[in-house]
Order: sequence, then C-alpha cells, then structure tokens
Amino acid sequence: MKILLAGDFCPTECTDELFKSKDIKTLFADTVSLFEGNDINFVNMEGTLTESDGGIEKFGPCLKGTPIAAEVMNELGINLVGLSNNHIFDYGIKGYKDTVAALNEQGIAYTGFGDNYEDARKNYYFEKNGEKIAFVCVCESEYSYALPDRMGSRLYDCYDTIADVREAKANADKVIVIYHGGKENCRYPSPRMRKLTHALIDAGADLVTCQHCHCIGCSEYYKGKFICYGQGNFHFVKPLRDYYPHWPLEIVIR
Repeated sequence: MKILLAGDFCPTECTDELFKSKDIKTLFADTVSLFEGNDINFVNMEGTLTESDGGIEKFGPCLKGTPIAAEVMNELGINLVGLSNNHIFDYGIKGYKDTVAALNEQGIAYTGFGDNYEDARKNYYFEKNGEKIAFVCVCESEYSYALPDRMGSRLYDCYDTIADVREAKANADKVIVIYHGGKENCRYPSPRMRKLTHALIDAGADLVTCQHCHCIGCSEYYKGKFICYGQGNFHFVKPLRDYYPHWPLEIVIR
C-alpha cells in the first residue's frame, strides 16, 4: 500500500483566487507528482473552508479559505484529511460545518473530530488487498478539543490515546499516529514530547509524525520506528511580512 503524509494544508485568502480558478500548477508546482499513484494522500487541514466572516476571539489568527479548495484537493488526489488541530473552530460551528460539507461533496474522508469526546476517539481504518492501516489523529488542548458534551477535535490524553493506539494495533497491520502539537517555529521536541512519542511507539504505533510547529523538525528512530518532530507547511501562504525563513519548507513522508 502506498501512503503519502503531508503536513499543514491551509488555503487562505491570499490564495483564494488561485483555488477558485483551479490553478493547480501555480498552487503546487512540482509537488503535484508526489500525489500520483498513492492509495492514501493525507494532509492536515490547518484552518477552515468557509465564506463566514464570524471569526472567534482568540490569541492568534483565524484561518479560512474558499470551500472551492476542496475541489482542487480532490483533483490533486487528497483523499484523507486530519481535523484534529487548533484551527478547525476558527469560524465557530458554522466554519466547521462548511468545511465538512465541502469535503463530503468531494468524497474526501476526514478523521480526528467527533460529536463529543468519545465519538472523536474513533480510529480511521483503510483496507486494501488484505492490508489494513489505522490512523490515529490527536491534538493538544488548544481551542478546539472535544468534551463529553461538546463536539470537537480528538484530544491527546495520556491514558485514552495509549488505549486507542493499542486498539488500533489489535485491528490493523500498521498504525500511524499524527500528533498536532509542540512548540511553534521550534525544530526540537521537548523532553515531554519525546516521552509522549516514545510511549505511542511502545503502545503499538509504527510511525509518529508531529505537525503544528510550522517548520521541519528533527527526527529519530525509536525501537526501529520512525518519529518526525515536524513536517512543516505543505501549503500555507501568508502575507510576505509575516513570513519566517522556514515557513515555506516541508517534508512529506511516504
């Protein structure tokens, strides 16, 4: 089975016109070929697809792009999206619903979100030719996480997530954990984060990749399993005045 894991994907108002004109060549240049011939092409949806102007009050930006971006994602070959992050509620419940409606219309699957805490904990499974892959997408507790009586993103919990990874391993050949957290613009994991990712491997994860830092992080092998501490931004265009030198850099995992 061929799988591609890309980092943060965030259509913004800077790129809306290119998405509306479906100018894939300008938007993605020579990365288009990376998505060809894969069974799964995964990105983290770092933002919302909505026309709403009702951004929430928060520290940091509210991120959105045109819902037409989902059509471009489908044409590019993206077929699985992670919604476990700190931006999916940037435009409230409406922004989330608009995003999901756009993805559903294009037949793009998503994971890492639920109607409540327990619902959000559902693992995503993909099976082909007798091989089964499990995806466990979790995020840190910032803005969007689900509660027992509130919809939201799948929250990392040091007990429940370990149990979820063990369950995934019992039901799949391989387990991929996408962890949305860490320190922004920092290439190096904290001691806590290393303990966390090692615990995920001990529980049965075959690969752990971390997103949210918006830069390419360091990596390591632990017990023969690969851990990436930052994939960077696959597609996240901001005004030039806001750019860091590392901002447009990205690695994909295949």
